[in-house]
Amino acid sequence: MRDEVAVKKTINGLIQSGLISPADRSRIVSRTVIRLPHSYPIPTKNRDSDLGTVQGYLRKNDVHSIGRFGAWRYEEGNMDQSFMSGVETVREILG
Repeated sequence: MRDEVAVKKTINGLIQSGLISPADRSRIVSRTVIRLPHSYPIPTKNRDSDLGTVQGYLRKNDVHSIGRFGAWRYEEGNMDQSFMSGVETVREILG
């Protein structure tokens, strides 16, 4: 998608969602598009074994990396699961 198309769709989405009014379109004074070469993790064949190594190291050092991003579980990480991983971690810490 070209940058100007992305900007137009974004502004239209803001208007359609009610975050801004159609009249606000003329008040937008700056638009910036930043393209990142890597913006979302892509699971690899070795992800599960690598994750076990990383999480094991973190746990040995009392780091609880949980939730959708902290546990690197993007494909199954909805809000309920993220919340419950926090609850389970607190229970584990408190014994």
